[in-house]
Amino acid sequence: MKKFILKTLFKKELSLIHNNYQRQVSLIEDEFETKINKLKKTYDIPKEIFSKYPQAEIIGIEKNKKNDEVFVFRAPIGRSFEIKLYVRRFNDNYQIPTLFATLRNNSHQETDYIWIGNITSPKENIGNGSITMKYLIKMAKEMKVSHISGRLSPEDRDHFDKLEHFYKKFGFEVKFNTNRTEGSIKKILDN
Repeated sequence: MKKFILKTLFKKELSLIHNNYQRQVSLIEDEFETKINKLKKTYDIPKEIFSKYPQAEIIGIEKNKKNDEVFVFRAPIGRSFEIKLYVRRFNDNYQIPTLFATLRNNSHQETDYIWIGNITSPKENIGNGSITMKYLIKMAKEMKVSHISGRLSPEDRDHFDKLEHFYKKFGFEVKFNTNRTEGSIKKILDN
């Protein structure tokens, strides 16, 4: 009897309530589906990393200046290693930002050190280089090496000012030859 009265006297109101409820359920379902798809894409990244670099070790997750979630991983190559950043966006048309370094033996009396061989980053000023350097310094301290050093090659002289600023930002000593055609970098670690 109640249903009959409600359906006859309040048919329009019940229909509006029902339609509003269905719309809200649909919005919640769409939002949930979007979040699930985003999570799937994010957590498919480790699968992609390990399929391309089976020896990789994920060492962090960061956000760059574009607010992209960046997976930081280390790929060992004998006594050398690469610190790479992986973002879905980089996989399509871009080179993966990479820092290549080697663990070197100083001498029998001194501790080992890390030599930076190369840093490549397809995009500038979005924080990818800073992320790789942060993790290199962290790894170097964990490995208890005496210092990190590297060379600024003549091929890089067009952007020596930018490189100098970058390395000094992380506490490196930066030196150039008298002609400013090449240079060196060194960061002493307090272990």
